[in-house]
Amino acid sequence: MKLARRRRATNLMAIVLVAAVSMTGCRMFGGSGDDATPTPVTGPIVLDAAGVRFADTNSGRFTLTIDGDAALDESGNLLLRGAEGSILRPDRADVQAQIALSAATLRVHLIAIGGDQYMTNFLTGDWERAPEGLNYNPAVLFDDERGIAGVLRKVDDAQLVGAEDLAGTDTYHVTGSVARETVQAMAGNAFKSDRINFDIWINRSTNDILRIVLNDPQSAGGARPVTWTLTITDHDKPVTIEAPPLS
Repeated sequence: MKLARRRRATNLMAIVLVAAVSMTGCRMFGGSGDDATPTPVTGPIVLDAAGVRFADTNSGRFTLTIDGDAALDESGNLLLRGAEGSILRPDRADVQAQIALSAATLRVHLIAIGGDQYMTNFLTGDWERAPEGLNYNPAVLFDDERGIAGVLRKVDDAQLVGAEDLAGTDTYHVTGSVARETVQAMAGNAFKSDRINFDIWINRSTNDILRIVLNDPQSAGGARPVTWTLTITDHDKPVTIEAPPLS
């Protein structure tokens, strides 16, 4: 009963925020009468609506592109170049990742289910458990505290840049900044600066998150500063993710 009441409350909040942010003109809302004081659409309000919608999103496909040196391990020998795959709430992901090792870039299949992670062997392609030092778990995107929802709640100086066209979709573009530790679970050891630049594009009609860009304004130790771009599609389309057979 408690879960049902909580679900109804979440859905009601989503309906209110979606309706508010997508009012005619997309410039202000909150007034229903001549004497009502309209409330301008702001960056924090748009982020709140996107957060509510994302909490009600059960699956999606994503593409991650990385410009710069994003280390997957503490030694910095493995660099994540990009990834694409599916995520399923609450904690499952099936991903093809591009990983740089020395001078070679290898394609690796990763599956995450809860606290268990599996990956294909670099040489044989056989499935095995991922090494404990791996700092990349794409399933964390759906984590309420360490994933996208938690990041949205901790964006500072959120500013609504305006309405923009993104690949044919009308979106809100919001900018701000986040502390490095806020995005560390999503991005591993990718960032070195204390503050990371944050951009997000949100569908004006549905409040679905379409793109997030995190940019490190500086480098450290000779590594190139990282720009981390996450694109999300196929919101709520059916996805099945199971543990692979281990060799």
